Amino acid sequence: MSDKEILEKTVEAHLVDRCRELGWKCLKIQGAKGYPDRLILADGGRSLFVELKRPVGGRLSPMQRYVFGELRRIGHDVVVAKTKNDVDAAIDSLKGGLQ
Repeated sequence: MSDKEILEKTVEAHLVDRCRELGWKCLKIQGAKGYPDRLILADGGRSLFVELKRPVGGRLSPMQRYVFGELRRIGHDVVVAKTKNDVDAAIDSLKGGLQ
């Protein structure tokens, strides 16, 4: 499957599946304009905000850029995942922080 054919929901499903395998919570954030799509709550009190975009054409809005900057400013981690590999890297980095 080419990047042009991959949809955001495919990447999101991979994220949810990976979190479920690890026993982590993967909460969907709705109704909060500009906030990332998902919040991962991992072991050890670690968390990660994840914005999901399609690989081709997925861009952050100005509001998202602002909100993500504010979240980072107050100490939260935020990643943008456009592929399953991006999801895996984010999960691996969060797991690494738990060791």
